[in-house]
Amino acid sequence: MILINGIPASKELVTIFSMVKGSTLENPVKTKDLKNATGLSERMIRDGINNLRFTYSVPIGSIRHATNAGYYFIRSETDLIACIAP
Repeated sequence: MILINGIPASKELVTIFSMVKGSTLENPVKTKDLKNATGLSERMIRDGINNLRFTYSVPIGSIRHATNAGYYFIRSETDLIACIAP
């Protein structure tokens, strides 16, 4: 059984978590990369991200700039502000 923050998680959630944890505001992980790694649909990826945020308390931010869109692991106040500012 795989745990995230002490809570059991599916293989797909662990994959999403691992990929997002390795990303930054400057280099976010793209939804298409998460889809390729997990085989999940875009809707299921969004549900997984929300599940990680709210059930597992994982600090995941998202950015929607045309050239730099994706998900990233929030590591600082600057990362958090970039997520909530829009």
